Amino acid sequence: MTNPTPAEARAREAVVHDLKVWPEFFAALWDGSKVFEWRKDDRDYRVGDVLILREWSEATGYTGRGTKRTIGYILRDRMGMPSGFAVLGFNETARVDAEWRARVEGAKQPHVECWVQASDGCHCGATSINAALDALLTAVARDREG
Repeated sequence: MTNPTPAEARAREAVVHDLKVWPEFFAALWDGSKVFEWRKDDRDYRVGDVLILREWSEATGYTGRGTKRTIGYILRDRMGMPSGFAVLGFNETARVDAEWRARVEGAKQPHVECWVQASDGCHCGATSINAALDALLTAVARDREG
């Protein structure tokens, strides 16, 4: 897969990709020291797509921690890289952990989990996963400030 031109990248709306991340790699995403993902390039990733990265292990399944990242740069098909893989560079960081999610859910805010599990939307009325996550993160920020 080659990198699309800027015009090609704008030719479709951003896609939200829900991805599992092993705990040892998630820890570096969580603390902000890892600003990229190395992934099998099987989802037509494009600049502007959103990744919902959720911590997951075989022993426990999903842990309740997750992070939202927007792809700002994609490295593909370079010398030394295995064919079919890509490095996805991020624009920003947004974290959600189980404690924050519980506080927000208690306040009747939209929840991301609904959007990850159901394609028809969240029962709380959010119209997109981005709206649900943005509402969650806004509520968390308010909670932390006050």
